Amino acid sequence: MTEPTRPITMALLRHQSAEAAYLAALAVTDADDVVIPLMNRMWDALKIVMSTPCHSDAEFAEKARYVFAQMERWYGLVAGQDNEHDGYIVAMLRQRLGDIVMNASKGA
Repeated sequence: MTEPTRPITMALLRHQSAEAAYLAALAVTDADDVVIPLMNRMWDALKIVMSTPCHSDAEFAEKARYVFAQMERWYGLVAGQDNEHDGYIVAMLRQRLGDIVMNASKGA
């Protein structure tokens, strides 16, 4: 029996696909009407990765590593610097903390 597909895996694949489409377009054109919608789709896909619930600490670590690497790659950002994207990172961390608290209260 195959393991069910994890939501985080699907979100990561969706982002990787959007990123590949953006990079492929960028390799052949710099026309804003082509590149900007693909860039927006890539960013939207990354926001989906950030908002996808994790079912374990390992999944969260995988997601956090991926998001931080993407932020640094595309925006030159390091988490904790004063920048406009830190809000997304904080929201992702809050969501995970909320999941941990909720799961702990179920076990109590």
